[in-house]
Amino acid sequence: MAKRLEGKVAIITGGASGIGECTARLFVQHGAKVVIADVQDELGQTACRDIGSSEVISYVHCDVTNETDVENVVNTAVSKYGKLDIMFSNAGAPGNKDPKILATDYEDLKRAFAVNVFGAFLCAKHAARVMIPAKRGALSSLRVSVR
Repeated sequence: MAKRLEGKVAIITGGASGIGECTARLFVQHGAKVVIADVQDELGQTACRDIGSSEVISYVHCDVTNETDVENVVNTAVSKYGKLDIMFSNAGAPGNKDPKILATDYEDLKRAFAVNVFGAFLCAKHAARVMIPAKRGALSSLRVSVR
């Protein structure tokens, strides 16, 4: 198999389970070094053990709605691997599954907005902080709605 991501360093938010975990596994198979950033500590650490050695994958607790957490995960990736090439903003909150406005809870909507919009913004901001001076990097965000 061609190692299309050989030498690349990636952060995957929401990488402890689901699409994020599958992406982390695929990135490592293709030669990337990966930092999983998630709030699910046990799942994140288990995913890292299952996917590969600590030289190629690691876990950092990160709530994407907390700017200090996002800044920390970017700094950790750069400190551990020397650079950051890919920020995959995959963390997401589904919000209320009932589409009727009268069924929408304000706190639920605020949480979904904080994770899905503000969190993606913080990831882009802090990844850009190290990617712009390096004149390289890729930012990606995934939002899936399932009903």
